[in-house]
Amino acid sequence: MKDSEAFRAAVRARAMSMLAGDASPYDPALEILGLASGGLPVDDGDEAGNWLALIWGELTDWFELRPAERDQAEAHMITAAREWLTIEGDQEAEAHYFDRWLHDILGFERRVTPPTSGAVDVTFGCQGPADVLAPARPTTVTSRAKRQ
Repeated sequence: MKDSEAFRAAVRARAMSMLAGDASPYDPALEILGLASGGLPVDDGDEAGNWLALIWGELTDWFELRPAERDQAEAHMITAAREWLTIEGDQEAEAHYFDRWLHDILGFERRVTPPTSGAVDVTFGCQGPADVLAPARPTTVTSRAKRQ
């Protein structure tokens, strides 16, 4: 996959398969994570892959690490896929989608660092790469579902 259009088409296909309802959304969710984690697309400035990797990584981890909550995790996967298909391609809507899923639903902390060039840099509340798997957030996944 060399460009963001091919990447986005592949993500769309997996998201659409989740909505078909034929099987668990876990496998297509894992495929989206794989596509997004591949480091692409970086050639044209499309950062959707970065944010999608965080979202789908959290959702698939939820499914894998908390078997008792798999139904909730799957419901969130389907919702995330449905919403992505609705807003994909609209940069402003995508920004709201990423903000909502990463911060409001999945609980990544909003951190505002002091500006160095007159702009405000909003980053995640992670200390380093290892913290991406354990961001600052409520301790139970159940609380995630209640926030929706």
